[in-house]
Amino acid sequence: MTYRVGVTDDELASLYRQAWVYVCPSTYEGFGLPALEAMACGTPVVATPSAGSLETLDRGEFGVIAADEELGERIASLLSDGEARAALSARGLRRARDYSLSVMLDRYEALLFEMAGTDA
Repeated sequence: MTYRVGVTDDELASLYRQAWVYVCPSTYEGFGLPALEAMACGTPVVATPSAGSLETLDRGEFGVIAADEELGERIASLLSDGEARAALSARGLRRARDYSLSVMLDRYEALLFEMAGTDA
């Protein structure tokens, strides 16, 4: 197993694309950005339940949410099932588009106008 530290954005994207599965066993993930980055690269995600992974993966709709005691089994199952990986990859790519910069800026702008009580 090779560990990489301090990679560029391009190198990170390449590593995500090479991975069969991205695993996030974090007990705390504020938003789930690493999982979202992996999904944007077409890599299926397996994560333990945390606020970030539950939000980003929409409680398992766009990735696998696995309790600590089932994490290994769920990873092994996904690694041995190419069809399941392909399906999660496709769903993850759709989910990543929901968080694109343009979509998020539009949402923030709409929220700010709503809070100000004005129309866009």
